[in-house]
Order: sequence, then C-alpha cells, then structure tokens
Amino acid sequence: MLIKKYFLILPFLLIPLLSKAQDSQKIAPGLWLETHTAKDSQNTYELTVTKVDLNHFQIKPYYSKKPTLVFYMQAESDAILMMNANFFDPQKKPLGLVKIDKNILFPKKNISWWSIFCIKNNQAEIIHSSVYKDKDCDQAVQAGPRLITSGVIPKLKDETSRKSAIGIDRNGLVYFIVSAKPIPIKVLAQFLNTPTHKGGLGLIQALNMDGGSSTQMYFNWKHSILKSIPSMIPVPVGLGVYAK
Repeated sequence: MLIKKYFLILPFLLIPLLSKAQDSQKIAPGLWLETHTAKDSQNTYELTVTKVDLNHFQIKPYYSKKPTLVFYMQAESDAILMMNANFFDPQKKPLGLVKIDKNILFPKKNISWWSIFCIKNNQAEIIHSSVYKDKDCDQAVQAGPRLITSGVIPKLKDETSRKSAIGIDRNGLVYFIVSAKPIPIKVLAQFLNTPTHKGGLGLIQALNMDGGSSTQMYFNWKHSILKSIPSMIPVPVGLGVYAK
C-alpha cells in the first residue's frame, strides 16, 4: 500500500464497542496467539493478535532488497512470525526509518504523523519521530499514525481498510495486531485502548503500520502454520519475531 496522508480532525465521539477473545493459545512461554472480535454499532470485526514477551523472544525488522511476501521473508529469515511494516514508494523503496541490529538501512523521515517502533536493551517503546535520536534504538521501523499515546487515543481521520499495527501494554508485552478484512481506524484504536476487563487489549502505546492491500502476516511455529493472513502485494520490510 502506498503512503497516504492523514489529517487531524476534531475529537471523535466514542464508538460503542464490545469485544471478546474467541480463541487464545499459549504457544510457548512468552508467546500467545489470540483471535478477537470487536463490534461497533453496525458491524463485527475479527482481529488476529500475537503477544510477545521480550524476555523470551526478540523482535526486529527484516529488509528484502527484492520486495517479496512476508511468507517468503519468514522462510528466508527463520522468523517465527512476520508481519508487513513500513510504507514504501512506487518503486518499492521503504519510506521511513529501518534500523536492524543498530545499523540504519533507511533514514528517518520528518513527517508529523509518523512515529517509530523501537527496541532498545530488550524493551519496546513507540517514539514520535520529532524526538527520536539514533542512539535510542537497536531495532526500529517508522510508520503512522499513532493509535494510542500514553494510554490516550489521539485525533484520527476517518479511514477504513485492512490494518497492521504494533502495540505495547503496561507489562511491556508487545502485540502484533492484524485485520484480514477492513476495519475503521477509530474502532481499532478504541479496541486496543479499552481495558481488558471491559473486553479490549488495554494497550498504552500503539502504532499503525502500512495497511490496506499490503496487510499480511505469517506465523510458523516448529514447521506448523498457526496463522496466515495473505496478500499478493510484495513488500520491502517486515517486522519479525525470533527465538533468542
């Protein structure tokens, strides 16, 4: 999906939202795969959620010089899970920061509604592009807009598409969130922000990745396909989960 511009609007009204986990599997210590349903006043949306404890697994980007599907990225990199990450231009060149093992492959872009998902010393955080410093991250990807900032949903433009997102909860667990079908961005943000006792994920930070037709995820655990959300759009950058 090529980059689209998001504009800020007036604060939106809260959307009636119900959610429950249809299925939750503990794949290994520090790794969970869940299916959630979120409902607004008109529709039901299904989300695939993978929770990752960085004490047991590592997360880092994967760059392919020849853009490809995350299915192939997973196989090439021996990742457990791979999801699409950065925006890209018509020539499939990544847009925004890509940093792997402290090496900057593509520089940060100074775009106001973009932020950076960052791993440093085995801890994850989401940093606004304007305050990012190169020393801040060992692994990093840049995208946008932010869906949750310090437990608060920012102003968002109405938009509906397939979604890929990354989030962090109060315990430092990292969440990979993927919708195989279109979901309004405001519904997604509220579901991620809603406390767990009210049916949401209770995240305090979340960042929207490239979505739409680029949305794709592949989860392969010990040569068994646990979940595949396919796309026919080759992408240059994925975000992967790896064994330590």
